[in-house]
Amino acid sequence: MSQPNPFEHDGELPDHIAQELANQDSASAGKGKRAPVTVTVKPGVWFMMLTWAIVVGSLCIITLVSVFMEMRPPPPPPVRQPTATPRPTLLDDLPACKPLPRPRQGFIVVEAAPDDTPPELLRMNLSGEAQCRLTDNSVPDRHPAISPDGERILFTRGERDSSRLWLMHTDGSAARELLSYGTEGDWSPDGEQIVFTAPFIRAADIQRFDINTPGEVTALTRDDYDAEYNDFSPRWSPDGAWIALLSDRLAAGVGTPYLEICRLRPDGSDLHCLTQNETSEMQIAWLDSEHILYLGFVSERAGLELFVMNVTDGRTRRLTHDGGFKLSPVAGGDGRFIYYINSGTITGEVNNGRMTASVQGAVYRVQVDGTQARLLTGSLEAQSLDVWQPR
Repeated sequence: MSQPNPFEHDGELPDHIAQELANQDSASAGKGKRAPVTVTVKPGVWFMMLTWAIVVGSLCIITLVSVFMEMRPPPPPPVRQPTATPRPTLLDDLPACKPLPRPRQGFIVVEAAPDDTPPELLRMNLSGEAQCRLTDNSVPDRHPAISPDGERILFTRGERDSSRLWLMHTDGSAARELLSYGTEGDWSPDGEQIVFTAPFIRAADIQRFDINTPGEVTALTRDDYDAEYNDFSPRWSPDGAWIALLSDRLAAGVGTPYLEICRLRPDGSDLHCLTQNETSEMQIAWLDSEHILYLGFVSERAGLELFVMNVTDGRTRRLTHDGGFKLSPVAGGDGRFIYYINSGTITGEVNNGRMTASVQGAVYRVQVDGTQARLLTGSLEAQSLDVWQPR
């Protein structure tokens, strides 16, 4: 049997539907047109529709922004900054010094500061080999001076405004403070006394003390503090008769001070200057008891070259011509060689051949007549040195 179709009727409408249509027809006939159908929406439905519109609009905006961002090229990857790692220096690779074998051979002590590290003291043989560390700390150690017997090293420890004199063995052991102030110390030939620079606020003096009683200090120069001149870098002559020094006393009151080589007796008497040329002589050392080595400025290469002066007649002679800025000349104990430090571009006869090289604080050796220069080390950023040889 087939099911009745609810949408079909047999020609007669139900009474309630027919009555409703009749009412609408009568109302329309009275006005001449069909009345509009009014739809009423409850307030809750309006709120739900507005909420859905906001949600759908937000999703459309997000979708559009996502599509736009995907169309843009990707940003470059961030640049990784290199991580700073400590770089080992030359000093880190050197072993600590051991006692020197006997019979004692000659050796060199160098103040070195590679890679801007605080200066430390190194020891090496006369060929620049067998390098080792004498000091290893964060405090600057400078201006080594080896005792005449080769057993001890006098040196300066501390910053320049708080320097002190220290003493140690030639293997770096038994280091101790000798004097609570002072710098640039030097030994008397018998090893019994120390002469040194006493830096003060307004001027520098030369002072002396006995190695066994360092607290009993004798002032050899007393500067005129109103003039504010300085005496410094004392060097004891091999025969013990004189102490050479650098001074700007002749330039007191001059706009541009200059340094002269002077000398005095170990008791402070007979102070006089050996040069009076209004140019600066720098970093002196005794070649022998009659000759003083010094560094002089030369204009053709804008550097410092090595000179020697006869203390009796004042005559000078230039020893080196290879360029660069030389420092800390020292005569070897055998009277054959002069040792020094050189920095800059070096051109000349070096190591039995002509060479041009750039070095920073390398140790050199030259014969006393200025010939046959020999490079002993690489760049050490060296600032000062001393040499000991058996006599």
